[in-house]
Formats: sequence, C-alpha cells, structure tokens
Amino acid sequence: MLLSQGKFAEGWREHEARNDADLPGAGALVPDFRFPLWRGESLAGKSLLIWPEQGYGDLIQFCRYVPMLKRQGASRVTLACGAPLAGLMRTLDGVDAVLAPADPVSEVGAHDCWLHAQSIPLHCGTDLASIPASIPYLFAQPEHLRRWAPRLPTGGLRVGLAWKGNPEHANDAQRSLPGLSALAPLWFFPGVQFVSLQIGGAPAPDDCHWTDLGGDTGDFADTAAIVAQLDLVIGVDSAIAHLAGSLGIPCWLLLPAYKTDWRWLRERGDSPWYPGVMRDLNDRLAQR
Repeated sequence: MLLSQGKFAEGWREHEARNDADLPGAGALVPDFRFPLWRGESLAGKSLLIWPEQGYGDLIQFCRYVPMLKRQGASRVTLACGAPLAGLMRTLDGVDAVLAPADPVSEVGAHDCWLHAQSIPLHCGTDLASIPASIPYLFAQPEHLRRWAPRLPTGGLRVGLAWKGNPEHANDAQRSLPGLSALAPLWFFPGVQFVSLQIGGAPAPDDCHWTDLGGDTGDFADTAAIVAQLDLVIGVDSAIAHLAGSLGIPCWLLLPAYKTDWRWLRERGDSPWYPGVMRDLNDRLAQR
C-alpha cells in the first residue's frame, strides 16, 4: 500500500516483511548462504551477491542498481538469475558475473555479503526523486539483432503485443487479458505492423498485418533483440513491459482496475521507473 502511494521511505521497510522467516511461506525466500546479508554498510572492497526473487520482470526492474553498487565501492558484484535471463543480464554495466545456478548454496561460491534484488532500494535510500532511471540499462546484443532483423516486418509502425503474463502468478487473473480479442480495437489503426511477443501465441487476426515471433524465442536475449527493433510495445504487466522499459522502447501498459501492482503507483499516467512507459491505454481501448 505505501509503495503504491509513492511513500518509499516507509514502504521499503515494510516490504522487507516478505523475507520474515516467522511469516507463513516467507522463510522459503531466504537461501541458506554461509555469508551475511548486506544491510547497507560500506561495500568498499567487498564482493556482493544479488539474489533474484519472484518473477523475471522483478529482476529486470531492480538490476538497474548494479552500477550504483559498484560506485559505492563493491569490488565484485555477482548477479544470480534464471537461465532465460542470463544472456540479457550480461549486457548490464558493472556486473562482474552472471550465474544461473541450479543449486544456490553449492554453486555460487563465497562472497562477503548478499541480498535480495528487491531489498536494494531500501539500503540505497531510494525515493521517487532518486530512482536510478538511466535508460537504457540493458541492451540487445549485435549478433541477436542481426539474427532477428530479417524476420521483422518492413513498412509501417512496428508494434509488439503481449497480452498475458505467467499463468502461475498469484494475480494473473487480474493482470492478463482474457484473450487477444481484447486488443481488437487496435486493428483499426492504419499503417501498423503488429508483432506478437506472446509465448504460446494465438491465431493471427484476419484484419491486420501480423507477425508471430514470441514462440520462437529461446531466451530474453532473443526477445530483447526483437523488442529493440520495434517502435512501440503494448502489453500487460509482465516481464515484456519491464524489458521494453529497460531497453528504452516506448511501452503502453495495460493495467487492471483491481489489484494493480505497487510498482506502477496510483494516480499516475507515467512510470518513474521507466520514463518511456505510459499506463493510460485502458481508456483509449474502451473508447474505440
């Protein structure tokens, strides 16, 4: 609640309750490392492990802090992530190693300290005015750009679409669209080439220019190479929106009226996390 209102000073402290071992299920988020948790003390000369939590989009959002941590004196920053993110995360400035460990305790090696990615803003004193929003901070790799360029449509405005998130997400019933037909008002805009970024896809609509690429991607490095060559992304609250924002590609975000995630804040049409993300498309679709 506090974070969604932009009250970050109090909100980040409350957000730490997700790691409280006394709360049901929360303790499962805390790995059993043999080195201490970082709590904001000096990083000068220390090695730091950043551990992921929740979904891919969360790590895309919070990995932006790595350059800041290096400027604070960290001698080495290691970023752990799921395998689909590893290639993309290696384009991040300041990261010394990217790991996708199957067994966290045995594979990451010793560090001076560690913390969860979503705990970084607390220890960096982040408020609305100090969100590190140097965009882009992730990049498509040249070889991936060359590989995907011939498959992208030519002529017109290239618009990527993502209408569903991870079905295992606790709020997926609210954040995902019921189907591609919910975006049908968009088909009436002339001169637009639509590119599906959706894994699993859907039958191509009959009344628009359509290219389906989402199901052919191997990881987020592939998806980044597609998104980086688009003019706009339209999507729901999923990793694709975070990816577009981190790459500096304009994104129109579709958010649910109920249970909107805290990070998009209330009563704003923009995002302080991603200057290129706008969240007012819902009304535009309703008016078509």
